[in-house]
Amino acid sequence: MSWSWHAFWLFLHIYAAIIAFGPTFVFPLVGPMLEKNPQHALFGYRIFEAIENKLVVPVALTMPISGVGLIATTTIAIFHTPWLLAGVILYVIALGIALLNQVPATAHAIGILEGAHAGEGGGEAPPAGLMAQVNRARIGGMILALLLITIVILMVTKPGTTAIR
Repeated sequence: MSWSWHAFWLFLHIYAAIIAFGPTFVFPLVGPMLEKNPQHALFGYRIFEAIENKLVVPVALTMPISGVGLIATTTIAIFHTPWLLAGVILYVIALGIALLNQVPATAHAIGILEGAHAGEGGGEAPPAGLMAQVNRARIGGMILALLLITIVILMVTKPGTTAIR
């Protein structure tokens, strides 16, 4: 098997995408479980935070490097390749949502839950403000999922082009 720089960058790019974004598709499954078991909500949100801050964001931030490597090892002109340009724009939007909405919503939810555990809250109702953060993260997560699925479709199908290396 012949190994090329293109294959190297492609491997890194796909591997990073799987590592960074794969775990986020579990969040919609775990979130409702935490709502049904509020005694574990703080632990669950700390897991979300660890996944976001130690896996998703750092690995997602490497993807532009491998993307540039891919572009540099092909004859693609990014500004004349609509599917690629659209994918890059959607990636930037997705990264913005992750950094400006998801990460802060998780941090705020943890702060609210820590306050409730310290005796500031109580009773059957969720602590004040928690559901606003949960809904903020839920809506952001749905938008991110749609963006990521769209990016994958664009990168795999390359609409309007013939096969590229």
